[in-house]
Amino acid sequence: MISFSRSLARQFRAVARRAGLSARHAGYVRLVATPDALSVYAANHRVAVEYRDGGRFVSADLTVPLQLFADCEGKRDDLVTIRLGEPGHIVATWDEGGVPQHRDYLFADDAAIPALPSMPSEFAANEPHLLVALRDAMETTEKNATRYALGCIQLKGRGSMAATDSHQMLMQSGFVFGWSEDVLMEASDVFASRELPHDQTISIGKTANWVTVQVGAWTIHHAIQKEGRFPDVDRVTPAASTVVTRMQLDADDAEFLSERIERLPADDTPERPVTVDLNGSVAIRARQDDTSPLTELVLSRSRRIGPELRVQTNREFLARALDLGFTEFGFLSTEAPCVCTDATRTYVWQMLDPQSALAATSEAQRIASPAASTSVRNTLSDRRATNRSQPVSSKEQRMPMSNGSTGPVNRLPPSSGAATIPVTTSFSPPAPASNDLISQAELVRDSLRTTLLNVTTLISVARQQRRQSRLMKTTLASLKQLQQLEA
Repeated sequence: MISFSRSLARQFRAVARRAGLSARHAGYVRLVATPDALSVYAANHRVAVEYRDGGRFVSADLTVPLQLFADCEGKRDDLVTIRLGEPGHIVATWDEGGVPQHRDYLFADDAAIPALPSMPSEFAANEPHLLVALRDAMETTEKNATRYALGCIQLKGRGSMAATDSHQMLMQSGFVFGWSEDVLMEASDVFASRELPHDQTISIGKTANWVTVQVGAWTIHHAIQKEGRFPDVDRVTPAASTVVTRMQLDADDAEFLSERIERLPADDTPERPVTVDLNGSVAIRARQDDTSPLTELVLSRSRRIGPELRVQTNREFLARALDLGFTEFGFLSTEAPCVCTDATRTYVWQMLDPQSALAATSEAQRIASPAASTSVRNTLSDRRATNRSQPVSSKEQRMPMSNGSTGPVNRLPPSSGAATIPVTTSFSPPAPASNDLISQAELVRDSLRTTLLNVTTLISVARQQRRQSRLMKTTLASLKQLQQLEA
């Protein structure tokens, strides 16, 4: 007999599913209880997942269908008990909302599930961000690749990792692996599991056939691909010195774009392309087909460094670069890959045909990101503090003009000690495209909210300036009266 919590059943099933150990592919979970520990694991020839819980248990060894975990899982810690039933059967019991549950399952022998891989003799300790790095790398692989081992991530002995699906490539460094050679590790989605602790030290090691990662009570093994070939990512990565034009996104603009890029109109191709236009203003442009109007997002606080450029890109990769936290994008030409870098990461993806890039038109439905000045940002800082991941820039901002170009913020002449009031350009809601009414309506709604926020702030600052002006007049009048009395 073995007992464990319903919440453990829920967590284990979620992690096993992410690892590809679903009922269709694996189907069984082995539970091994010793007097001081319980091991719960599932495995196939590519990946194995184990949860090890300390405590006091009655020694037992049972292999059960993964469906049992799906049936009994819950958010609470009340217990599930498994015991042998009639010959060839096991029985699971638990309580569901005060009602006892009894389920009968066919017994499975130990041969139904592979044995756990052996543990490495040595582990290297890493900071918790290794877990996120593994997740990001594995999301950059191509599971069905045949020519190269693109379904693997490359773990380099010098402490870096690389992943590519032949369209995008992500390289990350700053880790400790404890081996000197390059290793190809089979990929899965297991490191995206929310059930894994993200605030604990990560240990990693390898044997001849497996790479093993330990975090908290979880141990995850991935098979090593020994015969596969992996692209020479170092050779194909563009050097920083070859970048001609850079797009630098303000942190707020990056958030503005990330929230809206998937809602821009799109055609029915897998790439769902968007145009990045760095001619004067920084603009992201898209449309559904040749007969539909353009929709344009103008990033008011962002800038171009270098020659003007207009490129066409897969929006998925641009959105992913934003999700990864990149705010600077380097372009070598209209056809060469885009490269994003920071202290420890490089993300590269290939551009689309530049001939299909969309030029600006006067009929475009233009939506500009708010171009708040420093004083307005300070007024709104408390309201936005919970959503900020980077400090707000205090550089001079530029506003979108009616023709789509940028110009400096117009300001009223400040009086002594008075607040500076930014004057934004007026906003005219565009007519929604007939083929994408919902997306266009959402974009218009967001712009109206931004405009209302700017107007509300402008009124508040104007009232403050009026009060200061009145106070100044009263003070001057009092001083004048005192001078007359002294005379």
